[in-house]
Amino acid sequence: MKKSILNQAIELGGDRKGWGYLLDYRKFFLNAPTEDTIQAADAVWELAKPFNPDVIFGKGIGSLPLLVLIKTRAWQKDGINLKTLFIRDQRKQHNGKKLIEGCTPNEVAGKTAVFVDDVFNKGNTLNQSLTALLEEDFELNIVGAVVLKDFWVWAGSRVRNAKGFPVKSVFRRHEFGLTRDERDLPKLLSVPKWRKHIFHLGEDIMPFKGLPTINENYLFVGNSDTNRYCFDVDTGDIIWRYDSTKPQPKGDCALAQVDGDLVYWTTYDGTVRCCNKYTGKLEWITKLDHALHSSPCIDSKNNRIFIATEYGKSSLHYGGYGVGDIVCINSKTGHEIWRFPTDGMIPCTAVYSPKNNLVYCGSNDFHLYCLDADTGALKFKCPTVGEVKGVPVLSENEDIVLFATIQANLYSVDAVTGELLWHNTYGTDSIFPFPCVYDTTVVVANKKNIISAWDIYTGERRWLCTTRSPVGYGVTDLGPFLLAVAENGQVLGIDKNTGEKITSDYINVNEKNLEKLVIVQPPAFDGKNLVIVTNYNGIFCYEIFPEKIL
Repeated sequence: MKKSILNQAIELGGDRKGWGYLLDYRKFFLNAPTEDTIQAADAVWELAKPFNPDVIFGKGIGSLPLLVLIKTRAWQKDGINLKTLFIRDQRKQHNGKKLIEGCTPNEVAGKTAVFVDDVFNKGNTLNQSLTALLEEDFELNIVGAVVLKDFWVWAGSRVRNAKGFPVKSVFRRHEFGLTRDERDLPKLLSVPKWRKHIFHLGEDIMPFKGLPTINENYLFVGNSDTNRYCFDVDTGDIIWRYDSTKPQPKGDCALAQVDGDLVYWTTYDGTVRCCNKYTGKLEWITKLDHALHSSPCIDSKNNRIFIATEYGKSSLHYGGYGVGDIVCINSKTGHEIWRFPTDGMIPCTAVYSPKNNLVYCGSNDFHLYCLDADTGALKFKCPTVGEVKGVPVLSENEDIVLFATIQANLYSVDAVTGELLWHNTYGTDSIFPFPCVYDTTVVVANKKNIISAWDIYTGERRWLCTTRSPVGYGVTDLGPFLLAVAENGQVLGIDKNTGEKITSDYINVNEKNLEKLVIVQPPAFDGKNLVIVTNYNGIFCYEIFPEKIL
């Protein structure tokens, strides 16, 4: 029943009252398996039964299926013949012009009654029902309320319970991950191991374009001047810095990739660089196109790098989406091997499947492309709702490729044939979605502060988790649990199986100079060191031990 409610009754992206989701139990009662809807009615009836009601009543379409099912199950299970009152949202405009359907006031006068509803928030529906009953001269002994889900807000059931009017529920919203409450959870962060304040034009600023990479004892990250830094991850000392001669508006926005003794990265001026990771000495540099926003994808065995390009993006001829290519270059020399054109610029980072020898990459032309890694020949392409700007991901056995669009559409397709397995929406929008895959689960985050987990084969929603602010690119797999770093500096540990919050912390919230703290990019973690790059307050490095939290 709970699984059916999670998948049928919660619609992500509704944005009602700023929640970022809608609750629609009509869909649950109409479409869920019959055994689940009966179980829901039985659960609500078990809460109502101790009140010994003669009458149940509810308001609006949302309560009607539950009223009918409870009436039926009360008779089938306990031989109790309940009277039922259905209160319309507005008075009927013809025939009897009724506001309340069911019994007449005389038939239920003085009877014990219980209010029934699918959802209880602040109790406005209950108040409206009581007003309607008075207006129609119903005199009932109303002893309580029973609902399927309670939002458990102070102005709702909590204050009514405190005042002696019981509100009983089968579920509370935190059981579905729809609460931001994280009180009394253990802390994950301690005092920063180090914090690097100044390395951008002499100011305390680290633009959001830099994505951190940790390899051995080295931390690689770029800045808006298209400079690339290598830090000692233990001390924060600069080991080397590669200075660009041509700063770009979007700077060095790539995630560096390390292969042996070499580190590779792209910059927005359209160049790919390969340097010695220990010294920063340039091994080679190659110019591909007008701009490179995507990060390199390395195939170490075959000495190949797959990169996506952007150009022509300001031309009206391209409809504002520009054009871009998926390119394969030699990782030893930087020489181009093949190139595949698309009808949109490509900020998306490619992913390579060694098992299938295929490359997957999204484009702003609303397609995901699958290419032969040897030749660049097209194997298939999938149309998408929105641009795939982040990175596709592969299942552990590489038989499925999953990808998300910035319009919050999530896709699962067969990695060889391109057959669509399922497609779901996970909200209203996203930033640069980096899906996270483990076992048979894929996790994505949207800009309405909701993280969602899905079965990679069926598209069934497994859990939800709500944060205090958006979680940029997505969550990070720490092994024992998932880590979510939100834009406002909240750092959450999330149970992989349930979505339950198991740890919560904030980055130095008491520091006055962190008032402008903004984090968009994902952190880097090497098993001990957690590195978080902020937009305006530099880099933080913490020493953490996830296994101790559990």
